Amino acid sequence: MNITLSEKDMSMSIITYSWIVLTFLLLAGISPAQAEQNLLKASTISDELTNEADVVIRLDERTFNYEEPGKATINVRKIITILNVDGLYAANFDLYYDKFSKYKKIKGEMYDSEGERIKRLRGRDIDDRPASSGISLIDDYRIKEFALVNANFPYTIEISYEHILDGFIQIPSWIPLLNERVSLETGRYTISIPDDIDINYRMFNISEEYPTEVTENNRRSFSWEVHHYPTIKTEVQGSLFVELTPTLMLTASEFSMEKKHGSMKTWDELGVWFGYLWQGRDELPDEMKTFVESVVEEYEHPKDIVRALYTHLQSSTRYVSIQLGIGGQQTETAQFTNRNGYGDCKALTNYLYAMLKHAGIESFPALIRNGRMLYPFDPEFVHDQFNHVILFVRLDDEDIWIESTSSNYPLGYIGENNSNRHAVLFSTDSGILVETPKSDSDTNVMQKKATVELQTDGKAIASIQYNFSGSYHEWLRALSRALPGSQRKELEKELSLRTFNIVSIDVTADEVQPIASLEAEVEISSITTSAGSRLFIVPNLLSRDIMQLSTGDRKQDIHIRRGYTQRDEIRFILPEGYEVEVLPAPYSLKFDKGYYKMHVSVSEDGRSFVYHREMVERRGVMPVSYYEDYRSFRSEAVRVDGSQVVIVKK
Repeated sequence: MNITLSEKDMSMSIITYSWIVLTFLLLAGISPAQAEQNLLKASTISDELTNEADVVIRLDERTFNYEEPGKATINVRKIITILNVDGLYAANFDLYYDKFSKYKKIKGEMYDSEGERIKRLRGRDIDDRPASSGISLIDDYRIKEFALVNANFPYTIEISYEHILDGFIQIPSWIPLLNERVSLETGRYTISIPDDIDINYRMFNISEEYPTEVTENNRRSFSWEVHHYPTIKTEVQGSLFVELTPTLMLTASEFSMEKKHGSMKTWDELGVWFGYLWQGRDELPDEMKTFVESVVEEYEHPKDIVRALYTHLQSSTRYVSIQLGIGGQQTETAQFTNRNGYGDCKALTNYLYAMLKHAGIESFPALIRNGRMLYPFDPEFVHDQFNHVILFVRLDDEDIWIESTSSNYPLGYIGENNSNRHAVLFSTDSGILVETPKSDSDTNVMQKKATVELQTDGKAIASIQYNFSGSYHEWLRALSRALPGSQRKELEKELSLRTFNIVSIDVTADEVQPIASLEAEVEISSITTSAGSRLFIVPNLLSRDIMQLSTGDRKQDIHIRRGYTQRDEIRFILPEGYEVEVLPAPYSLKFDKGYYKMHVSVSEDGRSFVYHREMVERRGVMPVSYYEDYRSFRSEAVRVDGSQVVIVKK
């Protein structure tokens, strides 16, 4: 969602801007009508903008008229030229709304390559239906869908609409370029606010000369512009998309939803607003109070009480998304969750919070961004990009984080998608910005061991053992709850062997620690190649998964977003009458954020050899100047992963 000024409040600032534009066009010998017509012609697009593009956004113009906290009007106008069939997705429009918003004055037109109109959007072309997310049990979201599709390229479409907001917290960010292979000719964003309301903003790839500011009639207007922005190319392990494209993030100092007013001046004030929104919704039914009291009597140490109540939550409830009205921010009551046995992240967190409160244990709900980060998090920029709630428990000797929506995570493990993040602990007294637990190479460990009995015909029998921790263990933990058939299919996809058959498989997950293990017996149909009396084998059977990086002109810093450690130890038992003839040389290579090691050793009796491999990468950012060294490091690791051992018949 992106927002702009309503027509009646664009005021003298917009009139002044219009005169400046008009004067510039007249001096350039171009009339406003001609300039408008040029926006509809594909031939007027510069080569710079069509280069490697499927879509050119000729104009993205948005105004956001902030009327009062919680009330705003958005005017949007977009002109888009679609160059080829790969750009047809840009002809489809989805306008989502709910009880806090509505759309008016939706208009759309289609033009051929010469700017001649060939179609006009009509009311019957707009489909208005429930926008079921597929993950929510119930919600009140709806969607207006329409498309302006043509078979002849290039062609241009123009749409405009008015979006009325009646209740919001965060001003939607403006990101005119949302995809690769899209360029931008002109982008313009204006916000008008009462002069007693402050705004804060962060911008990427927008000139520092912006915003321009004008004050008229007790209102302030801020404007940003972007011109001639070519297509964007993301790079492997590169920057976040918003760091590459023009992006504007905005917040207003005051907001309101359903007449519940709040402030976003500080994290403390934002947290207090959520605290009051949740206030009084943590009352447990009598039978649950009795249950909590019995747990307190049974266990002496507070951590054991927390674990018992968390285990009860996991076994007695399930996650279901519920998004109705202000319910996107406000939790259901603890009694609702107890009665129905389900809830979303807010409801399950609140339910556990209520149990702990009755047990006399202090805890705080925590706002967090789960999953993919959209923006670099700036602790100095108070904003709401959170989409999830977890629980923070404060004990005398330990702090515990809890992911209430998980039915199988052990106590204290919140998952890779919640780690290394900022979160806001909230209550009616305060909002505190904190950091969640770290996840890096020391916690995300993948250990693989195997014993492989080689046969002279190229076949082998392998006993495989995995021991995973941290984020790696999540896959095995989920696998431990799957049916045997699903377990086999998942292991088949994970193994990098050629032709094989899984004889048996056993997966277990620890109840207390974030660790899990797998044991499997595997028959391998082809593991060696032969030449006369010699057999050749690549001993790295289990971890040939290093991603190679491309050569070329790298533009972005290298981001290692998940630290990890991989360790392999594979013992190969030789066929009767064979001995090792050639071993690969030991190999060790370091780089700024980790290292790679490999060596192979022969047993004293000569009946076996052992392959050792270790790969470590730590979280962090390396400058683009280091890219070629990092690329070479990865290429060398891939080469060494393919090293062979030669055994020969005595």
